[in-house]
Order: sequence, then structure tokens, then C-alpha cells
Amino acid sequence: MQKINMDLSAECINCESVSDYDKQMIQMHQNQILKGTLSIKDAQNVNFIQFLNLNKLEIRNCENQIPTLKSKTIKQLKIICNNILNVEEFKLEKLEDLELINYTMTQSDIMAQEIVKLQLKELSLYQWIIDVSIFSQMSTLTKITLKDCEIEGIQALKSLHNLRELSMCGNKGISTTQLQYLTQLTKLCLMSCNLVNVDALQHLTKLQDLNILGNNIVYTQPLLRLTYLSKLDAKYNYIIDSQTIQQHQNFKNFKLVDQQRPTEELLKLANKLRDISNPITSLKQICKKSRHCKHLNIIFRKKITRQLQDACSRHEQIFAKAALLFQSINVLDDCQ
Repeated sequence: MQKINMDLSAECINCESVSDYDKQMIQMHQNQILKGTLSIKDAQNVNFIQFLNLNKLEIRNCENQIPTLKSKTIKQLKIICNNILNVEEFKLEKLEDLELINYTMTQSDIMAQEIVKLQLKELSLYQWIIDVSIFSQMSTLTKITLKDCEIEGIQALKSLHNLRELSMCGNKGISTTQLQYLTQLTKLCLMSCNLVNVDALQHLTKLQDLNILGNNIVYTQPLLRLTYLSKLDAKYNYIIDSQTIQQHQNFKNFKLVDQQRPTEELLKLANKLRDISNPITSLKQICKKSRHCKHLNIIFRKKITRQLQDACSRHEQIFAKAALLFQSINVLDDCQ
């Protein structure tokens, strides 16, 4: 091998020859290379990668299809905004973590079939339209990330006994009933998935970490059955009130991320809604007097929603009461 740079000699793998372009690229990125990582964009080709001892590689905005990529050391590969159609040609003996973002999905099914042949531990796909049941063959997977995708076949992942983490942010077409059989999961992220309930999640008894931010979930009581759950991120959801959490024996290590627990003062104010003849007037007065309007909103919304559900189930003056309760919600919006 020709000596490219004295500082880089220990970081390069022996080869018979290195082109001038390869030398130039290596010297240009030598600071990154010495740390075992490399992020490149707009490169003509990536042949020089095979000469380096890299652990992590990121390739961005290459106009043409990436040619055969060779490496005996790379474990993490992230490819962004490229037209990549043949992962099978990648000769990456140590690859464990693959992330594909915003590439041209003209043949996504073919791409998926090639991914299955890799011995990956982590797989991340962004903006794909795909039946993920094909990945049920990848027994080595421990973590899957599917962001802003349109997916089918999520139930098939129950066969992945090593799968512990699943993140599906921004996937609008899923429901928790599709996930109830993935009982091996310990960490689950369902941010901004347009969910309206979490009832089926009570079957995921091994869950320790759950993120349900950005959904329209009203009733979260089933989560009390998750005995191992120690972290719940539900800042913008209708949430289990803190008194229930404190009293429940399974939630000794419970942490509600970025959400202050309501004080006794706030709970007393909220209870004033129980026996009042005019909830609209009382809501305005309480919200104006309180310095904790944000937390009152959470408490009031939960109580009003439950009252609305009760009214619907009993069919007692349903239309009049429902109209009044919906008007109460509008008052809360005005008081924020």
C-alpha cells in the first residue's frame, strides 16, 4: 500500500494501490477517519472506504447509485438521499446497524429482500411503503425503527424473539391492536401515530419504556397493568392522574417525563366541577384565579371527557349535556 498520510497509516487496511482520488478523499476527511467514523456527501464514489478501519459511515446526497461498498470493519451504516437499489452488493462483513433515509424507493420490495439477507441487529427505515412481515426472517434483529412509513404486516414481527425495541413515529395507519402480540418488547415508541386508545398495550407485559407523545389518547388506565413499566412519556396526552400513580403498587419507579404532578391545591380546584350548576362560569373563574392554567387544562379536560362518556352511555339528556361539555372544552382553549 502506498503511504497516504503518516497519521493515517495505522487506520488504513493494506491494499495494492490507491488512486489519486482516493488519496485526496482520505486526506480531506482524515480528522474523522482517525476517530473511526466518517460522514461524506456529494462524493463521486466511495471506493476509498475499503482502505480504512471505520466503525461508522454516513453517506449523503450522492447523485448516482452507490457502487459496491466494501469494508471489513464497518458496523454502522447510514445512507441519506441516495438512489440505492442493490444492498446485496455491499460487502460489509461486520455490519450490524443499517439506516436508510429518503432514498428513491422505485424498487422497495427488491431492496427489502436484500436487507433480509444481512445479519443486522438494528434496522432503521424512513418514509418507506412496505410490508414489514418480510423482516420476520431476520432473527438477529434487536431494534427496528420505522419513521413516517406506510406499513403492513406488523403482527408478523412477533416471531422475532430477540426484538426488544420498536419505534414507529409518525406512522398514521397503525393501531395498538396490531402490536398486542409483540410481547417480547421492552421499549416502544408510538409518537404522533394518531392513536385514540392504548387498551391493547396492556398485553405487552414486559414493557419498561413507553412513549405515546402527540396522540389523542383519552383513557390510559390499561397501562396500570404493565407491572414493569418504569418510564412513560405522555406530556401532551390525557394522562393517568398522579394520585392513581402514587397509590398503585406497580408504579414505585414510575416517571412521567417532563410532566409536573398536580399539587393538592390544583386537585381541589378541579374537584369543584363535580357539583356545580354552571360549569362554564366556574371554569372561567377558576382558570383566571389559578397560576397553573396548563395543569388545570389537563385535569379539567380529563374530567369533562369522562362526564361526556358517561352521558353517552346512559343516554340521559345526551344532546344537551354533550353540547355543554363541548362548550367547556372551548373555554379551556380560550384560557390557555
